[in-house]
Amino acid sequence: MDAVIQSLSGSGKTTIALALLRFLELSSGRYQINGSDVADYSESSIRETIGLVEQDPTIFLGTVRANLLIARPMANDLELWNALRRVGLERLFANRQGLDTELGERGVLISGGEAQRLALARALLANFAVLVLDEPTANVDQVSARNLVSDLLAAAKLNSNRAIVLITHDVELAKLADKIHLV
Repeated sequence: MDAVIQSLSGSGKTTIALALLRFLELSSGRYQINGSDVADYSESSIRETIGLVEQDPTIFLGTVRANLLIARPMANDLELWNALRRVGLERLFANRQGLDTELGERGVLISGGEAQRLALARALLANFAVLVLDEPTANVDQVSARNLVSDLLAAAKLNSNRAIVLITHDVELAKLADKIHLV
């Protein structure tokens, strides 16, 4: 299942994402996970259940492998390559130094779209039950945006039990989701 939170810039979409992960506490209202109020869960258990791919993803100094192993330290190379394939990065890194490709400080050696895809690969490796994609095309030109979101949703949907929340102000991207919620 996927849902889109769609509205104009500055209306609180990212705030919703941060509240879902309990980086911000709700001042009113509530939400539930499996019928239990989110307040009944520890912050760490929420963050093991809900993953966030931010509009400006954090890419750490080091290699592709090191950045992916953050999500699942015991993952083997085959699992890492599978995650890269699912987000369309397998060929890019295979044509460089593979999993040992250096990314530079804050990912300066890859494009913004490649950073988005790498962050999604990391989230897919973590196998979150709920995946929140906050403006996943913020660093991508409009021509590539639709393809990127389609790829992201398809890759995330490979696990049929996963819920995806796509946060965007782009009406065309919102149409790719099963349900749309306006804020």
